[in-house]
Amino acid sequence: MAQVVLRIAVVQPPGSTSDEPPVLLTDAQRGWFRRSRIEPIALSLSLRGDVGSHDEILSSIEETFLGAMRYTVTTSLTRALLAAHELLSRENALSLPDQRRFGSAVIAVARPDGIYVARVGHTLVGWFDATGGQVRSDDAGSREDQEQVSELGGPSKPRVTTEFFPLSAGEAVFLLPGVTASTVGANSLATDGRTDVDLEPASRLLGQAPAASAGLVLWWPGGDDDVADERWVGWGSGAAHSPTLTRKPPARAAPSLLTSAVGLETSETEAPPSSPTGQVESDVVAASGSPRAPAHLPLVQMRSVTKRTALLPLVVLAGLLVFAIALLRGAFPSPSAPERSLSDAGRLIQQARAIGDRERSTPLLDEAISILEPQADRDEGARALLADARIERDRVLNIVRVTPAQVQRLALPSSPSPRPVALWKTDERLLVLDLGAQILIRTNADGTGFEAALSPGDPIGGQQIGLFVTGAWSPPRGANTQGQLMIVDSERRLVAIAQNGDVAQRWAPPDSARWERLGPAAATYDDLFLVDTGASQVWRYPARAVGALGSIVLTSDQEPRLSSVVDLATDGNLYLLFGDGQIEKLAPGGAVLPFDGEVPDRPLRNAVAVYAHPDLDRIWVLDPVESRVVEFTVEGRYTRQYVFPAELFRGAVNLDVDARAGELRVLTTQSVLLAQLE
Repeated sequence: MAQVVLRIAVVQPPGSTSDEPPVLLTDAQRGWFRRSRIEPIALSLSLRGDVGSHDEILSSIEETFLGAMRYTVTTSLTRALLAAHELLSRENALSLPDQRRFGSAVIAVARPDGIYVARVGHTLVGWFDATGGQVRSDDAGSREDQEQVSELGGPSKPRVTTEFFPLSAGEAVFLLPGVTASTVGANSLATDGRTDVDLEPASRLLGQAPAASAGLVLWWPGGDDDVADERWVGWGSGAAHSPTLTRKPPARAAPSLLTSAVGLETSETEAPPSSPTGQVESDVVAASGSPRAPAHLPLVQMRSVTKRTALLPLVVLAGLLVFAIALLRGAFPSPSAPERSLSDAGRLIQQARAIGDRERSTPLLDEAISILEPQADRDEGARALLADARIERDRVLNIVRVTPAQVQRLALPSSPSPRPVALWKTDERLLVLDLGAQILIRTNADGTGFEAALSPGDPIGGQQIGLFVTGAWSPPRGANTQGQLMIVDSERRLVAIAQNGDVAQRWAPPDSARWERLGPAAATYDDLFLVDTGASQVWRYPARAVGALGSIVLTSDQEPRLSSVVDLATDGNLYLLFGDGQIEKLAPGGAVLPFDGEVPDRPLRNAVAVYAHPDLDRIWVLDPVESRVVEFTVEGRYTRQYVFPAELFRGAVNLDVDARAGELRVLTTQSVLLAQLE
């Protein structure tokens, strides 16, 4: 089978001056329990809306593709593009309409006899040779059909199209995201569809694409083709090729910032012995101007793949020998380290009980458990002692094990795209906000199920409610007041909802135009706090003063990581939760307050929600990976943790605590879990 020796160029819309086109080229490899396969990736995007940085999208696609090593290349490509869709969808759900962004993408992977292509959104793909060509897109040719094409970040999961293009010498493929047959027009396709080695027609086809767009042209030159144009650079699959492929090698003033030259040989299973070998040069040149190599594009160095067929059997045998030794050592006790007795474990348990100090007794109990676990399967006495050690360890660490019988489960209504994000308890109802289904639901009168309370488009005072962006519960103060739910909609308005789920009033803060991208929210009786992750600041508004101006109470100067806050809670002070489980406590105004946050058992690493209340001297943190809710004092000292059955806790996203009723509530993607506080 012949090896493809490709040339590639990046094209941008005419007149584009961007030095950072949304493209990514890598010489990457995937592998799983077998020799890795070189799979160069070429990826281009077209973004519209509040574009911002595209690096996170490119990285998400690349990492997902390389991580899907167990799957076929088409499945891996589909998973990679859907991962980018999920990233943009989550971001858009928490953004105002004018801050959302959507995209189309095309990704190509080189193989020995052609390229695999996956595309999503508005895309135009063309193939041609010396005799002519074909052009296709996801629409049927009409603008109405084109508008129905789902994009990355849209409300519905987009369709990913994958196909394989076998290539021969003289053939080429152009991949243009951001345009379709209906947007560029039949006349343009007729005149620009066939490009040969001229890149300007492909650039002109991108004229109807958003400004933040870039396309790719991939070409296998024939033997007599002159490719002296510097805008074409080397890119290919298993076969390496020399930068002096052309009869007129281009003169370069200086090496490109993205140039990589490494030796490469092809394996006997991936290429015939006659495959060319040599140097690989990787470069990126924009086609809509003078040649240049944008330094921002990430490039993964291509790994050297040498012939080691003679050593491969020895390597396999050595690996099997090491594996067998490891199994034997794990299955049989070493003569120099005899198995410790049950009496040893019993003494450790008694010693831990006598000490009574958490820091000193926990290691003793861990040691006792490690002695007993290997023996518990074959010894009834070891099983009983192991249960005793675990109960003692839970007592020392104040771990409350919640059994399935102690959990009441209230199922959420099914919806096409559910994404419940928060729940609140009023005096009368449970309220759940679902940003995926765009609905606020409440428990029905008898508390056995849910019913719709509010949806975007519902009229209030002659105006319709916009899409839901974020919300917080403003609790009552004392016995003679009532709480209310505060929701921000996509029209930059605040909606106040009474305890029974009915809308009380709606207004637009005079300074809401300054919001960029709103994230988590929290409230006391007096104040509503909104995290603006786009501007890295926290706003405070009077919760019960209609039309009042807000004030900025926290900026990135006081907390540099404000743009990455996962959740926010308040009891008057602010508790900021980050993705690594760290909690920062600050006073409105920026003063840092002490908060320990250490957990003696297993530290917080993937917490997703934090809860505080002005009338309570505790805060609670939801850690779904460990299936637990961890309780702290307001100074951050560990108090206890509630560990739930993993099968019930799957998909946990938020929590609510009702100290008066002694009830802990956990919101998952499927239901609300109710358990009693100790």
